[in-house]
Amino acid sequence: MYRKEIKVMDCTVRDGGLMNNWQFSDDFVRAVYQACVQAGIDYMEIGYKSSESAFSRDEVGPWKFCDDKDIRRVVGSNKTALKLSAMADIGRIDPGDIPPAKDSVIDMLRVACYVHQIDKGIALAEHCIDKGYEVCINLMAVSKVNEMDLDQALQDVAKSRVPIFYVVDSFGSMYCENIQHLQQEISWGYHMPYMITGALNEHPRSAIKWMSSEKKDDFVAFMKEMHDYELLE
Repeated sequence: MYRKEIKVMDCTVRDGGLMNNWQFSDDFVRAVYQACVQAGIDYMEIGYKSSESAFSRDEVGPWKFCDDKDIRRVVGSNKTALKLSAMADIGRIDPGDIPPAKDSVIDMLRVACYVHQIDKGIALAEHCIDKGYEVCINLMAVSKVNEMDLDQALQDVAKSRVPIFYVVDSFGSMYCENIQHLQQEISWGYHMPYMITGALNEHPRSAIKWMSSEKKDDFVAFMKEMHDYELLE
């Protein structure tokens, strides 16, 4: 089902730059941008917003800095429905190096921080809000965070003006039991009925219907139903 409140972000250039120090050619970034526009992607994260004092341009490419002159060279004024995003790491961006949103082609800034930096993350995020940007906070390496510290971070963000908050398993180290309680209201992510339809090479509509029924946790009954369906086919 289409849920308009869920937005899709492409991070090819920003995240992919970890592999080549953000030394992508203009043609490559332009091709990703055009593909995102044609695909109807909501946001494209075009790189990091960093200060020149934090990195050397001899070592990293322009997409580590996301200067407007570099972005405009590739996307012009971006007169499309696609919004452009950049990530700002705490400690690697001077707030004074962030221009007002009205002077930038960037629409969203995503502030990345660790749990011990949450106060600085909130301060930078609210600074960006005041400059007119859409803003969110990415709490990184959450698999290293104990539950008490995570609860405190969530409380701090809830008291702030930050409207969007990401909890990021940066290392891919979390187990399902760590997040199953992030599933009490919305049944997204991994569930056995979806695994069953996938294993049987069937459309997940049967699993979606089953998950909305009172029998959603009776996986054996669902497997039997799908098995009988396979026999009928």
